[in-house]
Amino acid sequence: MQAVKDWFYAFLRARSMDKANGQMLFRYRATQAEYQELKEIFSARFAGLGGKSWRHESSAESALFVLYASEWWRREYAGGAWRWTSIFESLTKASYRVDPVERSVIVELGLRAWGHRPSEDGKKYLGAIVAHGGLPLKLLARGDGVISRLLLSATRKAQMYGWDEHPLAGFFESHRDDLVQHIRAAEIYRLLSEIVLTVLSLRAEYKLTGVGNPVAVLEQMEPKWRDRFPIAVDDQSVDPLLMGLVREVSRQVKTLTAYPVSVLRTLVKLAEADSYALSMAVSMPATISVDALASALQIAPSKVPQSFVLEMVGDTRMQLGQGRQLLGAQSSTVLFSGRPKRFLGKDACQEMLVALRSLGADVVSPTSVPGGEALDDSQPWIFELLEEMLTLVGVGTCKIVSEAAYVLVPDQFKIVPVDGASVELIGLVEELPEPRWMHKVEGRILIVVDDDIYTVRTSASKRAEEHFVWKGSRLWYHSSPFPVYQGVPRLYRLDEEGQPHPVVDKDIEWAQAFRKGECVFNVKAHRGPVDAWWLVEGKRQRRFRMALVAPDAYILFKSGDTECKGLVEFHGWGLNALHASSALLPVSARAEAVVKLSMTAHEQPPANVTVTAEWSPALPVLNIDLPFPATGGRFARSDGRVLPNATTLTLRRAHDVHVQVFDRNPGAPKRYRIELQLSGESHGNRVRRAEIAVPLDVNGMGDLRFFEIESTLNGLFCQSDHLDACLDVNLVAGSVTIRTLRINRYDVELEREQQSLTLLGSQLANVSVDQLQGIELHAIPLIDITLEPQVLEQLQSVGQPVGRWSMVDLPTGYSPWLIYPSHTSSLQVRPTLWSTTAFDRLGTLQALGDGACPLARAMSLSTPEDRKRDLIKVVASMTADLDHASWKLVFHHYKHLKHLPLSTLDYWRVIGRNQDACLAAVLKFPPDIHELTSRMRDELGVMWEFTSQASLLNAHNGLSASLLTQLGGDESQGVVEKIVEGLFDKLGSVSEVLALQVDYAIFEKTGRRTTRFEQMIARFAYAPNALLQQLWLGEDSHLQRVLLRSHADETVWPYFKLWEELLNAITEQCEQIYIEFIRSLGRQLLCGSSSIKNTKLDVANAPLLTGFLVQACDASTWLQTSDHMAALRQIKAFDPIWFETGLQLGALLAMKARQKNTCVHRSR
Repeated sequence: MQAVKDWFYAFLRARSMDKANGQMLFRYRATQAEYQELKEIFSARFAGLGGKSWRHESSAESALFVLYASEWWRREYAGGAWRWTSIFESLTKASYRVDPVERSVIVELGLRAWGHRPSEDGKKYLGAIVAHGGLPLKLLARGDGVISRLLLSATRKAQMYGWDEHPLAGFFESHRDDLVQHIRAAEIYRLLSEIVLTVLSLRAEYKLTGVGNPVAVLEQMEPKWRDRFPIAVDDQSVDPLLMGLVREVSRQVKTLTAYPVSVLRTLVKLAEADSYALSMAVSMPATISVDALASALQIAPSKVPQSFVLEMVGDTRMQLGQGRQLLGAQSSTVLFSGRPKRFLGKDACQEMLVALRSLGADVVSPTSVPGGEALDDSQPWIFELLEEMLTLVGVGTCKIVSEAAYVLVPDQFKIVPVDGASVELIGLVEELPEPRWMHKVEGRILIVVDDDIYTVRTSASKRAEEHFVWKGSRLWYHSSPFPVYQGVPRLYRLDEEGQPHPVVDKDIEWAQAFRKGECVFNVKAHRGPVDAWWLVEGKRQRRFRMALVAPDAYILFKSGDTECKGLVEFHGWGLNALHASSALLPVSARAEAVVKLSMTAHEQPPANVTVTAEWSPALPVLNIDLPFPATGGRFARSDGRVLPNATTLTLRRAHDVHVQVFDRNPGAPKRYRIELQLSGESHGNRVRRAEIAVPLDVNGMGDLRFFEIESTLNGLFCQSDHLDACLDVNLVAGSVTIRTLRINRYDVELEREQQSLTLLGSQLANVSVDQLQGIELHAIPLIDITLEPQVLEQLQSVGQPVGRWSMVDLPTGYSPWLIYPSHTSSLQVRPTLWSTTAFDRLGTLQALGDGACPLARAMSLSTPEDRKRDLIKVVASMTADLDHASWKLVFHHYKHLKHLPLSTLDYWRVIGRNQDACLAAVLKFPPDIHELTSRMRDELGVMWEFTSQASLLNAHNGLSASLLTQLGGDESQGVVEKIVEGLFDKLGSVSEVLALQVDYAIFEKTGRRTTRFEQMIARFAYAPNALLQQLWLGEDSHLQRVLLRSHADETVWPYFKLWEELLNAITEQCEQIYIEFIRSLGRQLLCGSSSIKNTKLDVANAPLLTGFLVQACDASTWLQTSDHMAALRQIKAFDPIWFETGLQLGALLAMKARQKNTCVHRSR
């Protein structure tokens, strides 16, 4: 097999490599000739077997087979079933024998040779071949295929919304159901995103926008432009697709930034079913002006918060993303972070509103967005083929420009062709409130249902504009099946850029909300459901149904003498009666313009109640979701279930919890707050506890979600190294605790009983049979990477699980074992170490001999003190050497244990306390860099904003040296620079502060100047005192706009006298040039006590001082001492935008101090 080994190393040498570097196989860009050579090698191998079973002869042979299989997938797969037989039959027409177990071994060994292993997801070996093969060229080459369509759609959206890699990957992931199952993988989504980003970079680099023949321009200016794409294009099969993408980006595309959210409904053909489904795609632009956002929300620009959460409001609430105002920008701009969302079937029919939340409360009532209205069940839905997508263009009567329309109607609708029109039945679209038949129509047709007639006309000279949005005062609470407005709203028609234009009154006809309802001429006096018809040439075109109430109408909540009793009053609604579930013993009473509904719960009051509003028997009723007005407060789940007092939850399950408060005296309410404290900590230790106010609205109601305080929860957990750490959560009214909750990391624990592990008896009694049945435990050798995880079988008694697992069958010689729950386990089980005897670890180390890496040896130490001491040394060595042998053990653990908290393994806690080690760790995991940086922030408390320039430059040098070694020396310098630059850009996406430091580091190394870097340089030109005046002085200062006005009602600010300690640290640890620079600024450096209360000084000053300290000296020891990091986390959680603003300025001042010193030395 020497020829096979020679071919393997020749393949690497052709790419200036002496060994595999762990990249995905498609990135090696195997050529057509190399693919044919591989095919000939294995065809000859199978021919020589003579019908005998194939057994691998070397790891090189396994490596080449994996490469061939992945290349076969990429070059030959054209859809349909995907099986191993397809690959083997491509090599031989004769009969062959391949044992499935041997095949798995071959793939395992082959992937190892390339520096990989298959994942644990689904069919892991087939899945590995797919992931390494990348995108199938034959599927790509289909101009009308799903992948081509999605790439074109993503390219358009990226131009319209200014998307980068993160939202692009989210777009492809949201369309996973459109793709064949085998390519539904994160690596494929990233690869598709790279293709889009590549064509966009070509557009920018060669100025292709508006060019008549962009492909010819590229051929002339950059003949090798195809090589820029992350796919091999040697066979020209995807050339039409690539040229199509180039032509697409040359088109003039109007950006859509008039609304924070846009909605597009389409019909999609799902890959796994030969049928269509209704789809609703929700997209956000990367940026929007503050004025446009305020206009869309119908508020003044000054009311837009500095930071907020954008939520989708439908049948339930869902977070879409986060928004923040960019300080220092030439125009007031909001930056959005979030990923596109997609809904299918019934979920795609619902109304979609958008809400803005800040500081635990809605800023305004939920607002309509273009295309977000609920689909009317009583009218036909009209679709048109636009840019390769069947797009919803109308509801009801409609005319379109295309030759054909696609009409969806329920069974009772009748389609009548007129003047020779054609009607073709396509099929049934199910998973809707009512199944609808899909017809393709050409010409003019009538759609008849009862006495209503709708007209659809194709090949029209002009398309009737169908994009509308209603603006008015919406009811704050969710209602269905139609919205409620206080007063009469205004209809706006949207132009191509999304700008609203009012529809004139004569083009709207108001009518009673029932069949053949009479016209309503005095709509301002109308109360209750009403239909608004949009007229075209005097004829009814489209209907909008809503309920109108008085402009000053409102809902009043009153609690009873117990928490189980509540009353709601509807003022100015014009109602006849109110109804609720009979379980609440509802009683409705009417008095003049007020209708009251009293309710009494049996034991525990619900969190929410659905109230049905009735006007008259002829009019449709309206369902409104309201909070139950129970006095006091409670913890509840998002589905409305109230948690019993003193409930214990895991941190993962707590994200679904919210705090509901109702104060009986909204005119002078009590002060409600959540107190959080690590269990076992002194109540006086303010660093390890936190208080968060629960804001109340004018009705005395408050609703705070736990995911809104996630950073505070994580920050407190990060302060404990114990896996058993708990967080006590108290809901306090005034000075009285009225509800409690406990949060921990795990649902259940294991204890040892002889040669088995069993659930704690006290916990077993509270676990249901289904939960017990769903517990899945695995065992993995902790210091040996040669053995894969073992599945542990739960013992049974009379066919029922008993919560006990035997350890007898674990292979000997691999202790210690970590026993842990699988990622699909029904309960979070606390990971547990298992050793048969105290000498197991020593035996395993002796067996490994020189193969035991330093990290394994450190982890084998039995005493915590010795283990921590050696782990610190090993982590320092790994940080300095990115090719250190111990990284293999880290990779092995992360692959199998990534679903567990990072703190499960104590070396991660050591890494988390060393900023240089943190950088090294994330740079060693390129595909997971986004996920890992977030997890290290949330689970280890890493504050990436504190990364210094010195650390970034060291990391850049270390990564470059490692990659040069892997890729074959100085001749790979250009490739290495590109890889490192890409990884550092991904790292910079963690925070704006780190992004600036990354830009500066890249500039130092390569001279690259980004737009963000240029903006920083522009600020750098200002004198220090001018920058500080902008921060502190005047009514328009950042202090006033960002901090003080946003927290005007806050009474408790994090305060630890940290700003004084920071000043001392600068004086004691920084070089003299920095100390003199700080002293030269005098009092203008800080916000003094004369400006604000003393208790606000930490929040005001600590960010700036920390930013300066981190960049001026090695601050790692100070940050990890005396709870400094914990205090800074609380300050950041109080106001992240202000924290980032101060850090940026502090870092900038440190740079100016360094520049001043450089200039002094040069002058000498």
